[in-house]
Amino acid sequence: MRPNAGRLPSADSSAHGEKRLGPNKRLDSWKAIGAYLKRGERTVRRWEQEGLPVRRHVHAKKASIYAYTAEIDAWWSNGGTQLAVATTTAADMPIRPAGPADSPATSLDLLDDATSGKTRVAVLPFENLTRQQDDDWLATAFSDSLTFGLQSLDNLLLVSRTSLAQAYRDHALREADHLEPQTVERFARSLGVYYYVHGSYQKVGEQLRVVARLVEIGSGAIRAQESVTDGAANLLHLEDELARRFAANLKSESALARRLPQTASLEAYRAVTIGRWLYVSARLEQALEVAKRAVQLDSRYAEAWALIGKSYARLAAPNFFAGGSLRWYRDEALAAAARAVELDPSSYEAHVALALACRGSRHVHRWRDAAQNAIELNPRLAEGYAALGDSYSDNHLYGYGHDRNGSLAISCYRQALRLEPTYPGYWGGLALNLLFAGQNDEALQIAYEGLRLHPTSQSIRHELITILFSEKRFDEGEKVLSESISGRTPTVEEQIRLADLDLRRGKLEQAASRFRKVLSVAPPERRISVARVYFMAGLVAPGLDHLEQAFQADSDCSRWLLATQSAIWTPLRAMPEVRALLARYVAD
Repeated sequence: MRPNAGRLPSADSSAHGEKRLGPNKRLDSWKAIGAYLKRGERTVRRWEQEGLPVRRHVHAKKASIYAYTAEIDAWWSNGGTQLAVATTTAADMPIRPAGPADSPATSLDLLDDATSGKTRVAVLPFENLTRQQDDDWLATAFSDSLTFGLQSLDNLLLVSRTSLAQAYRDHALREADHLEPQTVERFARSLGVYYYVHGSYQKVGEQLRVVARLVEIGSGAIRAQESVTDGAANLLHLEDELARRFAANLKSESALARRLPQTASLEAYRAVTIGRWLYVSARLEQALEVAKRAVQLDSRYAEAWALIGKSYARLAAPNFFAGGSLRWYRDEALAAAARAVELDPSSYEAHVALALACRGSRHVHRWRDAAQNAIELNPRLAEGYAALGDSYSDNHLYGYGHDRNGSLAISCYRQALRLEPTYPGYWGGLALNLLFAGQNDEALQIAYEGLRLHPTSQSIRHELITILFSEKRFDEGEKVLSESISGRTPTVEEQIRLADLDLRRGKLEQAASRFRKVLSVAPPERRISVARVYFMAGLVAPGLDHLEQAFQADSDCSRWLLATQSAIWTPLRAMPEVRALLARYVAD
């Protein structure tokens, strides 16, 4: 990311806020340039591509680089502000630029090596040999714990619980079932891995025996195998011992990730294990129910509070919210996530929960801080990058009153997708941010490719429909929409699309009725979406009415519309009637 001019240096100070090293000091290496800017070498090398003034001497074999501090200071001061500068023109009304504290440079630096040289491995849910349904939850408990235990090994990139759950849904499989070898092989291939871990467990009386095998795709060769037997009451110790032995078998020199003792209650642990699988399967109300049971059993269980926070945050998200008190959902999400971080600051899940909760509550600085903390705790998991990308996205549903950077949002989602290519949400997120950036062809390509890989994904369908409607490909969009809502009640976003089709067919009253229903339950940010639909249908008067109500509901809305770089809002902002309304509200 290019540095930001939210806090400009004084004339006699450097870009990093200290006294200049001299009138114009020469810096003769990447290390010296990085030290001057208080950034790593990798960061300043990337900044060169964005205009950082670096010079080169070309020699017979290779070039050497150098830079002058005065030129660096000028670049920093003149190029950092992302949005508009303050002038008396309405179209240039400023929104607060990000300050240095907002910079995601550290997080993006961590991304550079997150996948390089890593072998992708999936730890599949284990098979329950006794077929006792009360013990089925152990299938995911062993998968989760071994994934956690191995994820710190330098040479491995572990497939997340989220992608595993999605793949099990796509293949109509139950996690604890017996799978034939060819089924396991086909399933593992769909996750894009070179190796997979599959195992089994058997509970006899109070003893629990578990076996895990690392299998090579294609040849079926077993590259590592370990077994552990212990009392069922010692489950957490058994899981840690299995991970320790497996890592030793793999001959990794990395330090093994060790879990903090989260809870002494096996029933609470069982509830969270089940709840996590429900959460990633989008069964959010059920996930909440079991997570709440876990905190009743152990009120200091951080992972249970994190699951509650994530579930509430997701229920309040634009694509999931179905009615009720939006503020209540957001408040509950924030309280639970904050409690999780308080109880265990080292928990990745807790910081992701806080980022998602702050996204809903529009606390942008805490949102970004929490996302970056998650990334720093584990740079090989994708969810933190997606949360950080959302904070820079031009998606108005995340609020109006903060700075945006579409290129950063796209970069974060590309990296999330690189880390977790089998999770459909990252395909949809990348496609949507490409649309905002005006890269419509690639947005469509990404959405269709994601849907090819995940034909049942509602999140990808939602974004594909948005792209198709923006491209005025209504027949194609309607077909995808009909497939999406078949057999269920349309979401808020889908109701808006149905109303859009009504308008274009001259069914104005039917469209207005749909919009009234939507706006009675939707977040206030949806009103400007309704306004845009009217404008794009050529109905200026109702569009202006909804737009003015959006401005009245949130004073930041007009300033955001003036400043946004999103390509989907450019035609609306160019309309004389809209500019007149904007000028009036900005002047007010």
